Amino acid sequence: MPITEPITGDEFELYVSATQGGTYVIVDGLNSFRRRSNRGQQSTSFFGRSQQVTTYGKREVTFSVGGSPIPDDPGQKLLRDTEAGAAGSTCWVRVQYASGTGNFYLQQVRVGSREHAVDNPDNLQGVTFDFTSVGEPIVTGSAVVL
Repeated sequence: MPITEPITGDEFELYVSATQGGTYVIVDGLNSFRRRSNRGQQSTSFFGRSQQVTTYGKREVTFSVGGSPIPDDPGQKLLRDTEAGAAGSTCWVRVQYASGTGNFYLQQVRVGSREHAVDNPDNLQGVTFDFTSVGEPIVTGSAVVL
């Protein structure tokens, strides 16, 4: 089923698995998701030329997810374990913008960093995981990689 109307945040779901074909478990306690895409560029000047030559780099896609830490949550545990693992350790995420539609994409990621924050005694504690994509996303159904 195509997504034809605006999607609210309560329909968003993020799942994780150690392998592409493994069992995906939902990551509980999240309340923010950000996906950024950037293609770097470098301009170089040369003797005898009035214009610089610009070269473009590979597109880099990064993600940040955040929310409240839930130590017993299997999804958050997998993200913590991947971040703490050997250099280059990866896991797979399934990004589903509208729950129950069957439209999602899979992305292999490196969990590059994790932040735990306590800002105010009256507020909930926060946790943030930052990912870097590995390869291209695998789209299922009519999902759109936003």
